[in-house]
This record gives sequence, structure tokens and C-alpha cells, in this order.
Amino acid sequence: EGKVVSSSRIRAALVAGDLDQVNLLLGRPYVVNGQVVPGDGRGKTIGIPTANLALWKERALPKTGVYVSQAMVNGQTFGAVTNVGVRPTFTSNQDMPQVETHLLNFSDEIYGQEIQVNFIHRLRDEQRFPNVQALIEQITQDVSLAKSYLSVLDS
Repeated sequence: EGKVVSSSRIRAALVAGDLDQVNLLLGRPYVVNGQVVPGDGRGKTIGIPTANLALWKERALPKTGVYVSQAMVNGQTFGAVTNVGVRPTFTSNQDMPQVETHLLNFSDEIYGQEIQVNFIHRLRDEQRFPNVQALIEQITQDVSLAKSYLSVLDS
């Protein structure tokens, strides 16, 4: 590109949700680390459990939305779909974005453990759904897209 890589440029791309640009500028995926803490348990009740993260340190987060990601747990890497946002389908008064990630092909209990989430690619904006069934259908689509995206990366 011929442009200088600067922290300001990286932050601007992060705030815009342009993870492809962020990762290109960094030369690696953008990463957050945190401890898995109990959430409201809604993901588990709808068959799509998520690991809710308490971030270890204050860290700039990507624009609210849904991302293809990889999660590192106990030295193993799992494909994942990560939501950064306020979960508008369930809450209307939350203003601090949360990070929650659904690990693909994973069913272990990991409360209290540290995990690392590598943001790979932005899928879509966070949105409010009219009902839980519509949310489940969209997450199912997100998971399918993430699997396709990650399979291309792995090949």
C-alpha cells in the first residue's frame, strides 16, 4: 500500500470493524484475552453455549458485531463465532459491549479458565431479533459461514 502502519490507523480500522485491515496491518489476528465467567445461561438453553469473557485488561474492542474467530483453550485452537456487543435481543439498558464466543465442536466446561480469542473476519452487525427463534436461525447461519471461512483458512 505504501502507507505507514500506525497505531492510529489500526485503531481506526478496529473501530470501523475492518478486521481484515486490522489483521493485515498487525501481521496477525487481533487478540483479546480473558477469563470465562458465568453469563445469563441463555446460549446454553438455546443449544448455542457461549463463553462470556471478563477481559484481563482494558482493551480496545472491534465495532459491535459478529466475527469469525479462533479461541485458544488449554493450548488447543477451536474455530469460533464471537459477538461483541450489548445483546439487544435480550437487554435494552446495557451500554458496555461484552465479548462472548461460541466455540465450534467444543463442549467442555471452562468457567474460570483463561482463553484467547483471535478475531479473524467480521460477519455482520449486531442486531435485535423479534424473537429467540429468529436469533437461533441467524446464529446457525453465522456458524455455517464461520465454518466455511475457517475451512478456507485451514486449506
